[in-house]
Amino acid sequence: MRPSVTTTSAASTPSSASVASNQGQVWSPVHVQRSVPLPKHASQPPSTTGEPTMNANPPQPQQTVTSAVLSAPPIISPLPTHSDVTSVVDGATISDCYASLLGLAEYFRTTSPPNMRLAVHCLKAVLHFKLPVNLEARTHLQLGRLLFHYSKSDDQTKYHLEKARTLGAHLRAKDDSIKFEAAALLAEFFERKGKRYEATCILNDAIRLSNNNPYWHCRLLLELAQAHVTERDVNSACEILQMGSEFAMMHNSDYTRGLFLLSKCMLLLASRQLPEVTTTLTVVSQMIEGFRGIGYHKEALRVFYLVLHVSFYLISGQAKSARPILRQLHQSIQQFAAMEEGSLSIRQLLRGSGHDTFLTKVTSTGSDASFYEICKDLSHTFGLPR
Repeated sequence: MRPSVTTTSAASTPSSASVASNQGQVWSPVHVQRSVPLPKHASQPPSTTGEPTMNANPPQPQQTVTSAVLSAPPIISPLPTHSDVTSVVDGATISDCYASLLGLAEYFRTTSPPNMRLAVHCLKAVLHFKLPVNLEARTHLQLGRLLFHYSKSDDQTKYHLEKARTLGAHLRAKDDSIKFEAAALLAEFFERKGKRYEATCILNDAIRLSNNNPYWHCRLLLELAQAHVTERDVNSACEILQMGSEFAMMHNSDYTRGLFLLSKCMLLLASRQLPEVTTTLTVVSQMIEGFRGIGYHKEALRVFYLVLHVSFYLISGQAKSARPILRQLHQSIQQFAAMEEGSLSIRQLLRGSGHDTFLTKVTSTGSDASFYEICKDLSHTFGLPR
């Protein structure tokens, strides 16, 4: 009896699943099963069920994340810089801060006793703001002035004065006094340090730039003349004073011209150039007679002129010829002191310079012996040879 075809085929033909299973179990050099090593930080192999994941980095365990957070450096926000602070401050606030700090500095400067250290600190605090150039230059000048008079910090004094002079060189005419005052203080600073050449160069440069400012031009000329006197160069000092008298005459200022000429005459007396003294005194006498300015200015020039005239007679050995000049001086002093403004001016001009002692002796003495004492006082006052 022949078996059924279906039964025989089912029994003899294996299923596709079993074939695939058998084929997968047969060793073959092509189908080598390799074991893939797991990462050291992974606690479990990735799941093979479901759809494959696209994340290439396996999730970190909680302990590793915590240790990483603890080992990370702390986040520190940077402090705002000077530029960050000033960039957000408007002009009105800067103006208020400037006025407040300036007022504090003035308070500490004028308090009794004055506290110059705090005044300097207030002025330095002003420079932390972005100020206009004129205010910055003026602040440096104020700092340099305080440090020059009340401090021994030469480096800071020099820095602030040079800074004020540099910034002031670019300012308009209404603020040009900043660079001139800074130049005068800086020249005096170098003069104290014995650097007379640097002081002379600074004064010459400032004089060249001050032609449009008569006040500072004349004052700087006097400073330069004083620098030459310190170097015992009387002739150069007299030339500078002559330049000042010519400049004053160009600006129709007889009072300033008289001061320059009388100062020149005083130096000529000190160097015993008596013929030139006579010529200069004659010019000054004519100028005083034709003076049309303020009354006490005229009397001030007259007092100065008569003092030098008496000194001229005493130095040249003509004491008796000085008697009428001395009487005129006595009358002129009384007239000048009786003036409302002259009474204050004469004390301001003569206080602390030795002139007040001399004038007291003039009003109370008149003998030849007193002439000799007056001559000694004049020699001490004006630096004349005894």
